[in-house]
Amino acid sequence: MTQKLPPEIQGEIVRLRERGKTIDQIMAKLQELAPEADLSRSALGRHVKWLDEEFEDLRRSRQVAEHLSAALEDGRDAHSARINIQLLHNEVFELLRQTRQMARLAEEAGESAPLGERAKAVASIGRTLANVTRAARTNLDYIAAVRAEAAEVATKEAAGRAADAAKAQGMSADTAEFIKAFVLGVKAP
Repeated sequence: MTQKLPPEIQGEIVRLRERGKTIDQIMAKLQELAPEADLSRSALGRHVKWLDEEFEDLRRSRQVAEHLSAALEDGRDAHSARINIQLLHNEVFELLRQTRQMARLAEEAGESAPLGERAKAVASIGRTLANVTRAARTNLDYIAAVRAEAAEVATKEAAGRAADAAKAQGMSADTAEFIKAFVLGVKAP
């Protein structure tokens, strides 16, 4: 059916379905827009069913991306990981869309859907999600390590400045070392 209809009519079908219109409502609108088109209700029904499946694939792939993004929220500097997740979201959606289209074409040709291909696609998605999640965790671990190192350097610098300030105020070297140890959180020598 979609191959026979102009793109603007196909787009109108999508818009109407996104707005929750029924097959009969869509059919009435199409007859109004393209009265010359030879549309059957059953063909439209198959197409709408396929659209609903496409919408569901999109919803699921967005949900995957949202869950992965939520897992990264504790890392403020994980911008590149978020970008990768969005790219993965697009690829997951495209893979699901193509798999759904292959199944639809097989159904229209009277053949059974290529479930083996779908199973391979799902396995591939699973591996990809595991890899992205692992990469995101590695990225967060790296960020945490860099922050910890920066905090340690800052603390040592602050302790040194505190000891220098104590000496400058005429305190003994022992008192200055005590202050430095206190700032560092270690036992004074």
